[in-house]
Amino acid sequence: MEQSGTDRVSLLKGAEIMTYQTESNNKGVVSHLKKNWIAITASMVSFVAGLFGQAEVEWYKHNLEQAEVLTAQRTVLWKSATDHFAQYINNWERARIIYLDRIDPQVKKDAVKCSIEFNKIKLGKDVQTRLDRYIQDRDKQKDLLAADLEEARFIYGNTDVLAEIEKFDKFREENKARNPCELPEVNELRKIERGILLAMLKEMSKSIERK
Repeated sequence: MEQSGTDRVSLLKGAEIMTYQTESNNKGVVSHLKKNWIAITASMVSFVAGLFGQAEVEWYKHNLEQAEVLTAQRTVLWKSATDHFAQYINNWERARIIYLDRIDPQVKKDAVKCSIEFNKIKLGKDVQTRLDRYIQDRDKQKDLLAADLEEARFIYGNTDVLAEIEKFDKFREENKARNPCELPEVNELRKIERGILLAMLKEMSKSIERK
């Protein structure tokens, strides 16, 4: 049996909204997926029971349980990636802004001039301590996020999720040696974040639909 078209559209619309949500709403999408899965599983087991014997029903239930485990694993991974991505980006931007706030807005429009001014900046002790904390937190979240995305590569395989993750890998490679003046605006990084999280949710929706 398949989800109705209406249910699928509803889930995908919810996915697009959930990508922007806070912690409380992250719990909401987990609950929503779980409710959909329980309803689908119950309907399918009843359908099989009406056509086949007990052995077939047990075999079918086992396969559904295995699929439920995968769906639960994907849901937990999505929430973990959501949390780590948000914290990584927040600290990435805070560290960048500490320098950019000390450069004249007109100068910032020219990357070369901005870089020259950047190299002249001397931060006070308190500001330097704050910057060090942002960088430390950014790198910690980067490592946690990297673990999430490595697991996603394994779980989702050759899907849109992998393609979106590769965009993030490319972004990091291109910007790893750039100073704050040369880095792109944070919205570019947030666009990549949304692409990955939404692709993961869409694959979860497809998985539920196929069961």
